[in-house]
Amino acid sequence: RFLLGGAGQATTSLEIDANGDLAFADTIPGTLVPFAVSMSPSGEYVYVTNNDDSISIHGFEPDTGELGPAATVGEIGGAGPVVFDAEGPLAYLPSPGGVAIVAFTVLPDGNLSLLQVLQPLPEPSAIAVSPSGQALYACNSADSTVSVYTVVAGRLTLLGAPVGVTSRA
Repeated sequence: RFLLGGAGQATTSLEIDANGDLAFADTIPGTLVPFAVSMSPSGEYVYVTNNDDSISIHGFEPDTGELGPAATVGEIGGAGPVVFDAEGPLAYLPSPGGVAIVAFTVLPDGNLSLLQVLQPLPEPSAIAVSPSGQALYACNSADSTVSVYTVVAGRLTLLGAPVGVTSRA
């Protein structure tokens, strides 16, 4: 029902009507040049990764699209969107430059508590969590491979060697 995005130094919420047209719902200035925007599984919080390696966390009103003031977690941000497990108590993201995968516990108030910084090789550029929440997949930009990690209590452990990815001819 809402499209969330970041541009310049703001995070914006746009309502999508039945015809697919967009209408302004809300904007919060002061975000530190947003890179990616993610919605929590509950729909109550919006997570914005910023180009200064911080994460801005906004409350979100799903009926109106209104964004709440940001709480900012600094110096542990990521290069991509925050990715959640299906239940929402855990969140992950690749860090800037692909030097680590950062794992968080999501607190009831939407804030993030650092759980693990895993420095895998090669460079993870994008990640996804399995529907069961028991595995995390990392696309590695340095060598075109995919790494599989097991997830136990939110902590990641590499499961074997990365799998090579080739393109079709």
